[in-house]
This record gives sequence, C-alpha cells and structure tokens, in this order.
Amino acid sequence: MEIKFTLSVLECKRDVHGRAYMGLQNTTRVGSPCRPWAESSLEQDADFPERNKTAARNFCRNPNADAKGLWCYISESDIEYCDVQFCGKINSYLLIRYM
Repeated sequence: MEIKFTLSVLECKRDVHGRAYMGLQNTTRVGSPCRPWAESSLEQDADFPERNKTAARNFCRNPNADAKGLWCYISESDIEYCDVQFCGKINSYLLIRYM
C-alpha cells in the first residue's frame, strides 16, 4: 500500500506584523507584483523567516519588523504593503493532506 501526502504552506499570518509568515503571496494590497528580495542590498538573510533572502524569493515578508506589517519592494526603492489574513486558531504552518 502506497501512502501519498502533500505539504501545503498556510496562507495566513499568526501575528500582527507577520514576522514569521512564510506564505507564498507575492502581490501587494493593490495588486502590484513583488520584486525578488535578493535584488535588495538593505536586508540581510537573517532578517527573513527562511534565514535566506533568496529563499524568500519575491514573497511578502516583514524583514524589518515594520509596524504596518508585511510588505515587499515594487521597484528598486519603493515598497507597498501586503494584505494577508490571520490564521485564527490554526497552530501550524504546514498542513499534511493524505491522498
């Protein structure tokens, strides 16, 4: 008998600032596409929940603990904020779904 499963990242944040958010959202509140974090020299790898800004790709993150929450670069120097919902009572970042 073969058991298959998939891991899915939850698309929600657990705190107001979203510091630990590791979801895949890559557009801002107004729909602008996020630029790759690796293109910025301002943030360091340790600032990201992945501990690697290349791994954070172009996903919404909050590497500087901005009080306004998750954000991303939309140009070389401009940022926009992202709208990510709260997780509620879900206590895990990963869901395991058996198939």
